[in-house]
Order: sequence, then structure tokens, then C-alpha cells
Amino acid sequence: GSMDMAGDTQQHFWMGYAHEKKGMIANAMREYRTVIDDRPDHRNALLSLANLYNAKSQYTEATKLYEQFLRFYPQAEDERFLLGNAYLGGRLYQEAIDVYSELIPLRPRWAALHGRLGYVYLMAEQPQKAVAAYRQTLALNPDSSLVRYQLTRLYESIGDVETAEKESRALVAQEPEDPQYHTSLGDLLVRRYHSEEAAGQSGP
Repeated sequence: GSMDMAGDTQQHFWMGYAHEKKGMIANAMREYRTVIDDRPDHRNALLSLANLYNAKSQYTEATKLYEQFLRFYPQAEDERFLLGNAYLGGRLYQEAIDVYSELIPLRPRWAALHGRLGYVYLMAEQPQKAVAAYRQTLALNPDSSLVRYQLTRLYESIGDVETAEKESRALVAQEPEDPQYHTSLGDLLVRRYHSEEAAGQSGP
């Protein structure tokens, strides 16, 4: 027999899901869009389509769908984080900062959130705020060599070579087999040597 509207809409969703699993992305997106046209609050279709746009780096469409999702489900913290990521991908740095900053009081011990905030501050050319966010990330996840390396490079970029050297030494102790960290420390030591040499030559 004929299906009712709700059943037909759900059938379109599962068709989209099947197409997505088979790698038929254009077909999946078309089915998800049909679902959303019928049911603008369809949770799974909104997220599935937004995630596909995000994966294709079509951030404008992704952000529209995440925003639509959050109008219906404003308490959804993980999806708000995805919206921030889409803003970041689209280089809407202040919008991303606003989203991440709103989430931090709700998820204060979420290291990835602090790390993403540090990165967007860095991209927005706010290095001091980036340092603070990265330091909080390390406080929550001290074993993250990637975050420590980013923090080392950040200190170096703002001219705080002494602190950069300290963090670089911690990296070498943490990951002694990684030649990249030894090279980074060597570069910092050479930079400090030249700075001290220049200071000595300019002295009395």
C-alpha cells in the first residue's frame, strides 16, 4: 500500500544513507535535501547533509545547515562545535571564536575545544590569546606533543625565544626519537646564540 508522508520522508533518508555508504555522494545529498524540504527539523538528515558539505569544503552550505540544526536543537553542544569548525574552515574567524568561547563554560575540560580556540586565535592574528588557549589545552592534555610543538612555534614567532626553548626541550624529552623536535631545538639554540652574540657586540 501507499506510505504516509512520514514514512515516505524516512524512506528518502535511508536511501540517502545507503547512497552515502556506497560512496554515491551526489545521490545521498539529493535524498537528504528532499528529507529536509519535507521536514526542516529532521535531525539526522540535517547533520548528514551538513557533514557532507563540510567534507567537500563547501563551508557556506555546511554552516547554513548547522545553524538550521541548532535553531531546532539549541542545546546540542557537539553540533555547535561542528558549526565552529565550519566557520573556521570558511575563514570566518570571529564567528568561530564566538562559538568556541560560548562552549568553553559548558565543556571546560574539553581539551580539543581549547586547542581549536587556540588555532583560530592564531589564524586571527591574536597570538597572546592563542598562547593562553594552547596552555590550557596542555594543562588538560599534557601528553599532546602536537599542541606543545604548536605552542613552541608560537612563542618563537612572538619573540619569546627563552620560553620557546623551554617548551622545545620538553618536546625532545617527551619524543626523543622524533628528529623534527631535535632540529627545532637546535634552531632555537642557534637563534639564541646569535642574539647573545649581537647583544655582546653592541655593548660597551
